[in-house]
Amino acid sequence: MVRKITVSPENDIRIPPSLAVASYRLNEVEKKIMLALSGSFNKKGLCSIHVSDLAKVCGFPPSQAKRYVTEQTSNIMRRVITFKMPDGSKYLTHWVQSFGVSPDGLLTFKVDELLVPRFQELHKAYVALECEKVMSLTGTHTIRIYELIKQYHHSKRREFKLEELIEMFQLGKSYKSIGDIKRRVINPAIKEINEKTNVVLEAKYYKAGRKVVSVEFSWTTKGAERKAKQRAAAKKKTSAAETKKPVRLTKADREPPEYKEYVWEKDNILPDKEKLRLKKMAEKECQYCKGRGWGAKFLKEYGTWIQTECICTRQTHFDYDKGGTK
Repeated sequence: MVRKITVSPENDIRIPPSLAVASYRLNEVEKKIMLALSGSFNKKGLCSIHVSDLAKVCGFPPSQAKRYVTEQTSNIMRRVITFKMPDGSKYLTHWVQSFGVSPDGLLTFKVDELLVPRFQELHKAYVALECEKVMSLTGTHTIRIYELIKQYHHSKRREFKLEELIEMFQLGKSYKSIGDIKRRVINPAIKEINEKTNVVLEAKYYKAGRKVVSVEFSWTTKGAERKAKQRAAAKKKTSAAETKKPVRLTKADREPPEYKEYVWEKDNILPDKEKLRLKKMAEKECQYCKGRGWGAKFLKEYGTWIQTECICTRQTHFDYDKGGTK
């Protein structure tokens, strides 16, 4: 029995992981048709969908959808996809083995029997793509790169050898240099993905000698990036608040505190040498406000002299002479 499906732009598209890294080349329309059908094939590789549903998801003109899909599916039937096996061997197959369309617009697809096991992987593992976002992308290479980063969505980083990327995308001889690949494949894909999805994508290139040998994609989600900036701004604000700036005092404020006179009234209890030492310390400039706001006073309860803090209050007082006498 053929499975009739209904797809919606609000639903996620699920593709087999092995399909994301296979080697093939489809144009934008062909790629979107296969994405819409992915995950809908039964164990015999069959599925049916009404042309109006497919047109709605893929963004085809409704009045011309039937003819449009028929033409594009005919092209898909000639396309070849290559899978690389764990032992290094490869096998090639076609995407679609047969295709039918009824008078009322019901489309029936049958994928090649070698592809059926791939689509049956979906109950074990799959790559989830947001339908609305992936269908908004217009470049075939853009869609492929978007698939590849979504496959490793949580790792936020993925590196490919340049030769591997060329083989996966089946880039022709017209892509002769890394400059051509950057200009025609990677840079347009990054620009479109950053504009139309919630992913912020960057690429970094690695060389062996003077030759670029690999490319690394790194990405973040726009919501996560905004939250990270907010956390950084809050941390910076807190750090700035905790950093105490020097107090700017007026000339009047730079005068010694009133208790200095009181201190020198009690000078008769100290030897002359100690008086001189305390007097010099009291007149020492504060390292923060540069004012002569230091002082010294006698603590009766402890029987000792201490040097007090400056009036700018930026330096805590400390014991100066624990050996002082009453």
